[in-house]
Amino acid sequence: MDLGPNRERLGDIWNIDIDIEERTKLTCTWEKTGPDITILNTDGSLQGNIGGWAAVARDHSGQVLVAAKGRSVYNSIALIELQGLEKGLHMIKEDGIKKVYAQTDSTNVVSFLKTNKVP
Repeated sequence: MDLGPNRERLGDIWNIDIDIEERTKLTCTWEKTGPDITILNTDGSLQGNIGGWAAVARDHSGQVLVAAKGRSVYNSIALIELQGLEKGLHMIKEDGIKKVYAQTDSTNVVSFLKTNKVP
């Protein structure tokens, strides 16, 4: 958003120096899978000492099958991301889903699962 000449006027009114930056917009897409595969997307978040996780399972067309979220007692983003994956896997198992493709944006979680070593 560019305030143009109004930027200075607004700054004068509020007696503040305004510096505005436009953030880059990201476009995200969802990739379809085969008809017998469920995709599990998980994520974790940590702000200060408050953490939370989320998990959503979708069928091959993108339709949400089950979803869950929760708070975490951990203060490590890697542990919260792992907790999101664990909770998501429990959720889909309880729903009777047998074949899953799990996705996470956490390179730490992927590294840990592939190497069985703490990153």
